[in-house]
Amino acid sequence: MNQPIAIITIAYSIGIVAGKLLGLPLWFILSAILIFSLVLFYAYLNKLKTSIFVLILFALTGVFSFQISGLLHPDELAPLIGKGFQTFHGYVADEPKYKDNGVSLKIKPDAVAGEFYVWINDPSFKVNYGDNIELRGQLSEGQSFANPLMLQGMRIYKLFPLYSELRPGNRANPLKKLAFGFS
Repeated sequence: MNQPIAIITIAYSIGIVAGKLLGLPLWFILSAILIFSLVLFYAYLNKLKTSIFVLILFALTGVFSFQISGLLHPDELAPLIGKGFQTFHGYVADEPKYKDNGVSLKIKPDAVAGEFYVWINDPSFKVNYGDNIELRGQLSEGQSFANPLMLQGMRIYKLFPLYSELRPGNRANPLKKLAFGFS
C-alpha cells in the first residue's frame, strides 16, 4: 500500500455506497465485522498478509456507519405533516437561493430533528446562512429533483409560510460560511 489513507478512505466510501444500495440488516453487518476482526487478528498473529482484511473491515465499517445514521437521527417532522399551521423557530441551514420572484431556504428547526425547505414569495426578503428565523405555516412533504439516487430514501419537507421574521443572532458554521464566500 503506497498511500494507505487514500485506499482506506476509498474502502470506507465503497462501504457507505454498498450500505445505501444493499440495505443489509444490522445484525449481519455486526456479525461480518466480528468475523473479519477475528480473521484479521489471526492473520496478524500468524504473520500473514493483512491488507485485504483491513480494507474489507473498513468497507464493513462504512456499511455499518451508513446503517446506523438513520437510527441516530430520527425523523420527527413526519408526524407534523397536515396538522394545520405551526410555528417553527430555527436557523437557515444552507446558503439561500435567490430567484426573481422570491428566495428558497433550507431551515433547521430548534424543537424537532429534521430539516425542511421554505419558499418565501418576496424577493426583497434578505436572509443569510446561519440567521435565526421564525416561520409560521403548514408543513407538507416535498419533492426534489436534484439527484434522485442520493435522495432515495430521504424525506424532503416544505413549508408554505404565512409569516416569516428574522430573529437576532447567527448560528453559521464559520468554515461553511467561509466556503460560501469562495463560491
